[in-house]
Amino acid sequence: MRADFRGAGDARARKEQAIRLLRSFELEAYRTAYYMLQDEKKAFAAAAQALLAVSGLPGLLALTEEERQAAVKRAALRESLQVACAAQEEI
Repeated sequence: MRADFRGAGDARARKEQAIRLLRSFELEAYRTAYYMLQDEKKAFAAAAQALLAVSGLPGLLALTEEERQAAVKRAALRESLQVACAAQEEI
C-alpha cells in the first residue's frame, strides 16, 4: 500500500506561496508604519506584527491584489497605533 503525500505537498506549496506574497508586502508595511511612527525600530516591529496578522487571514491567497494591499495597510496602521499607544503609556 502506497502512502498519499499529495495533501502535504499542496499545503507546503500554499505556505510557500503565502510567504512569497507576504514578502512582497514587507516594504509597504514598513513604509506605512514608518510614516506613522517616524522611528525605524518601532516601524520595523509594527510592520512585522502587521504581516503576522495578515498571514492569519482566512482566504489570504484568494484575495485580489488590491484586497491584500488594503489588508496590509490596515494592519500596518493598526499595529502602528498600538506601538504609539504603548510608547505613550511608558511616558
